[in-house]
Amino acid sequence: MNRGVSLHVGVRQYKPRYADAANLKSCHNDARAMLEFAQKLGYESLGDRSNLLLDPSATVPAVLDYIEDATRILKRGDAFFLTFSGHGSQLKDTPADLEALIERDGLDEVFCLYDDPLVDDIVYGYLAKFRLGVRVFAVIDSCNSGSRAELFRSKQRKLHTLDPLIQNEQSDPPPSANGPASGTKKTIRREIVQRMLDDPDDFPNDFISDLREKYSDSCRTELKALVAIYTACQSDQTTPDGEENGFGLFTQKFLDTWTGNQSCYQLDRALKQAAPVHGDVVPDFKYFKPWELRGEHFLRRVPFVI
Repeated sequence: MNRGVSLHVGVRQYKPRYADAANLKSCHNDARAMLEFAQKLGYESLGDRSNLLLDPSATVPAVLDYIEDATRILKRGDAFFLTFSGHGSQLKDTPADLEALIERDGLDEVFCLYDDPLVDDIVYGYLAKFRLGVRVFAVIDSCNSGSRAELFRSKQRKLHTLDPLIQNEQSDPPPSANGPASGTKKTIRREIVQRMLDDPDDFPNDFISDLREKYSDSCRTELKALVAIYTACQSDQTTPDGEENGFGLFTQKFLDTWTGNQSCYQLDRALKQAAPVHGDVVPDFKYFKPWELRGEHFLRRVPFVI
């Protein structure tokens, strides 16, 4: 029998060194809702460890340790499900990657965890440890998250993107019983995150910088997992937070759209048909299938199901 392991991260408040980063309201609710969603599908935690990480427990070491432990346990056919709700940001790419023109916009994407920014290259490096045929699913509710799907792109083969279906007519999101979305954007200014990485007082052991160099785009290994990632918006867009008694707008849209019988492709189409969820924000979806599994009909299957 296949096994499913999940991790759900929500960050509302940040350490003071994030400077003027706005506190968020709905991210804990988002994480709890996605945990409940995963549990109904049969996902579990690793042993007696919690798979719900909220600030101040939502730290870089905690997230990376959990992912790495999952890579040791899961085998072909098993599933790993990651969700994140919090601030997102971008960073100038590493010199080696800039020279190699790895990222078209010259920027790395960032998950803003409670303690430190987690760069997408590092996440990719950890996901590359999953065995051949493990299925990895992710739902990311943060700003600039479209590019975060790039962390699943291999050096030899680009991550596939489905043709976007973007409505021309703009409309307000439907009212939710959980409360309307607030105007707070889930993003932290790039210069703040860059200053944190550049300040030696914040990183006495150069932990993040060392990992970033180790897992930089220019020296990536091939992914062996099947990957599908759904994100709140495109790389150059922001997405709004929700109210304290509600959910982030994308999380709410995801939960409202999911039927349990849609394929990966159909769920992506449904989310885009429901867009824009706020202003001109359009959700994104990308997937990756390793060459060794080229015969797998990944997009035709229902995502998240173990």
